[in-house]
Amino acid sequence: MAARCNALTARCNALTARCDALTAWCNALTARCKALTARCKALTARCKALTARCKALAARCKALAARCRPIGAAVSALAAACAMLDRPGMTLTATRAIALATLVTGCAARAPALQHPVGYVCEEASLVDDGQHLAVTDARDPAASRVQLGWSDDAGRHYVHWPTAVTDAQSTEYVVPHDRRADVIVRRYDTRPGTSKQDWLLLHTSACTPRGGYTDALTRFAGGATLEDIRQALLLADVAAARALVHDAMLALQRRYAMDD
Repeated sequence: MAARCNALTARCNALTARCDALTAWCNALTARCKALTARCKALTARCKALTARCKALAARCKALAARCRPIGAAVSALAAACAMLDRPGMTLTATRAIALATLVTGCAARAPALQHPVGYVCEEASLVDDGQHLAVTDARDPAASRVQLGWSDDAGRHYVHWPTAVTDAQSTEYVVPHDRRADVIVRRYDTRPGTSKQDWLLLHTSACTPRGGYTDALTRFAGGATLEDIRQALLLADVAAARALVHDAMLALQRRYAMDD
């Protein structure tokens, strides 16, 4: 009987030792899991820091790109002005004046924000520009009801109705000059050749005129209206203002005529 008790005691001691070993193993696994959890948390924090850094770099790149656009526009304007030197029929004095004016306007980074919206009338549409968005009323293009400003350069503010689906075959660009009396240039493109604006094919170019602008005054004058008639119709301060509008419009028309190949 004593021998049997001793055997059971030994067996219990063996089981106890085995349980202790299993407990130690579980404790080791728990410690390892805690270490892995801490490491994962550290890696997560590091990833978040890298993500924040990438976002900051992306914002900086966008800011640098915005600063570079007017510089590129100025360089392009200077190159275009220099190319005028080879145009036949252009005097050196006139060419230098045009080149200087082109360079000065090309160096302007952005035009100041408009204090009041400006309205324009097109053949089958109307536009209202507030400096950041262009409200378009066009029965042919209902999707272009509100176009956001894309970029600004020496030519003016560029509002582009970008394609929103792969099935879109056309896009429209509105170039609103900084001079509120000048016409808006509307360009329609075929976007099928590529995704970049440089790849698009120009389909049609038209103009939208502001009331009281150069084209409005010149059209009235060419139709037989006197300067006094124009002053009254456009609510100008005096006849000199009407004369200045017609004069500037005729000069712009002559420049286009001289530069047209």
